[in-house]
Amino acid sequence: MSAILRCGLIQADTRWLDPAANQANLAGLIDEIPDCDLYVLPETCMHGFMAGPEIAESMAGDSVHWLRQQATARAAMIAGGVLVQEHERVFNRMIVAHPDGRIEHYDKRHLFTHGGETEAAGYSKGVQRHRMEWHDWRIDLQICYDLRFPVWCRNNASPLKRFDLQLFIANWPTPRIDAWTTLLKARAIENQAYVIGVNRCGTDGNGIDYLGRSVAF
Repeated sequence: MSAILRCGLIQADTRWLDPAANQANLAGLIDEIPDCDLYVLPETCMHGFMAGPEIAESMAGDSVHWLRQQATARAAMIAGGVLVQEHERVFNRMIVAHPDGRIEHYDKRHLFTHGGETEAAGYSKGVQRHRMEWHDWRIDLQICYDLRFPVWCRNNASPLKRFDLQLFIANWPTPRIDAWTTLLKARAIENQAYVIGVNRCGTDGNGIDYLGRSVAF
């Protein structure tokens, strides 16, 4: 790791079930902090969290296309959450779009079962971690509730598998916001790595409040 990585943390009030409005809002927020190398958007930033598995899109859908389009236009990498249906399974997925059009992704391993994000409700959990590279930085991808599982998030002793930066995207509600910032700091300390956490703000269609508190350690 040698290069400076300029990161834009896009804390947005996600519009409920309105991808077009979310795309317009997110683009405007990105415009306010130009010239970043990496922009990080919240979990399920196109529809809202727990809006239902029936709203899942394909990898060829509008949301992934928009992320790819934005990355290319801004010559930056953009990471954001989309509910994706693939092989008749629905995943809470972090999509990472590269400026050259390439797409990488990570599927949330730990579903938030306390909030109804369960396999019985139609959601599927991921099976493996994903580490990628950008501007000489080794980056590990995580989603929301994964934050509470330190063994899953642990850095690897092998130089070939270690990460320099861990990204968390979330819909982390206000009543547990202290846990959000405390655990992000803990992951940075125990893994000896930079950590970025991007949470949404506002109130969703289920009446749940979010305070944001997006942060980098």
